[in-house]
Amino acid sequence: MSEDWKTIFSQQAFESAKSDFFSSKLPGSILFFGAEGTGKLSSALSLSRLLSCEKNGAEDCDCASCRASKEIANPSVLICGSRACSLLIKAAQKRLLKYPSEEESKTLFIRAVRILTVRFTPFLWTGSDKLSKFAPLLTEIEDELSSISKDAKKASESIVKSCEKLEEFLYNSMPIDQVRAALEWARIKPSHAKKVLILENAERMQEGSRNALLKILEEPPLDAVFILTTANRGAMMQTILSRVRPYSFSPRSKSVEKDILRAVFREESDLSISEYLNSFLPISHAEIREKAKSYWRTICSGKIPQADALVKECATFSPRSVFFDFLRALFEESCDFSSNSFSSMKSEIAASVSSSVRDAWNAVSVFNQTPVAAIECLTRELFHSIRLSR
Repeated sequence: MSEDWKTIFSQQAFESAKSDFFSSKLPGSILFFGAEGTGKLSSALSLSRLLSCEKNGAEDCDCASCRASKEIANPSVLICGSRACSLLIKAAQKRLLKYPSEEESKTLFIRAVRILTVRFTPFLWTGSDKLSKFAPLLTEIEDELSSISKDAKKASESIVKSCEKLEEFLYNSMPIDQVRAALEWARIKPSHAKKVLILENAERMQEGSRNALLKILEEPPLDAVFILTTANRGAMMQTILSRVRPYSFSPRSKSVEKDILRAVFREESDLSISEYLNSFLPISHAEIREKAKSYWRTICSGKIPQADALVKECATFSPRSVFFDFLRALFEESCDFSSNSFSSMKSEIAASVSSSVRDAWNAVSVFNQTPVAAIECLTRELFHSIRLSR
């Protein structure tokens, strides 16, 4: 079985989409929805290989398009949207360092890296001042990838560091300029087969971006297929849902997840896939919750937490998903009114904290503000809200 297909164990949704493809019943716009870690992106990538194949879509096809798809370097396939890629890259690196001579180990690592780098296709970032800042990182990563076979340890360590820096440039919510650029790309006629645009976490798109997408879904190009993914179907615009064919991804059993860890990462573990990937975080979820609890209680006691010290203790909130976990834990702690004196003003405090937390996340994920600056602003807002409530 090829590396491209290993991560799709026990997903009838993918089998249904594949069957629709081979029977020429696959529509131009589809939605893969289901919980995190159920193989939606892996399935989208495998389906995109079929759609862009120059021959018959056989699993062992060796056409130029399929060879490029194997390493996620197919110019007919574009991936957009936010995703925490660094954990997968580190997990793939661990296998690479354990089995550096295995071709599948190299391929897994290359694929993990390009799941991130393809989102920085210059076409998507035209006109952005970020392009000149991250372009050198892309060049460094590609240069190091070509050295994987010579010195896996040195090359992979350099690549991981560059990828962590690169990931910081990703928007949590795709700006409308990127959506328009992606849609323009989809309209350009391919040299063969079809072009595939994969939009991950489509529910995070802002209103303007959703409306731009809606327009092309109403009249999709004949030579393009749109694959949207989401872990929260209920957050999708109903008008978009009405224009895509949904495929539901179910949670996998423990035994299947164990099989996937063994087949993909060469790991014998009872952890779920999500738990295994989270083991590569620089700080555990439990530690993050404790930091959030301490931060909230310090503010409630009338003191000002030191933002720079907090950020350092939280591994600089890198990858960005750590910052999201901290904010979520902070909001949950602020809603625990049994441990503070705000029981008479539950709704007011909760609304204030919710707004401040959302602003802090947007400051970092959308406007690229540093975590220290975002925490300083968050602290001021929370301190002011609590003081007014007393």
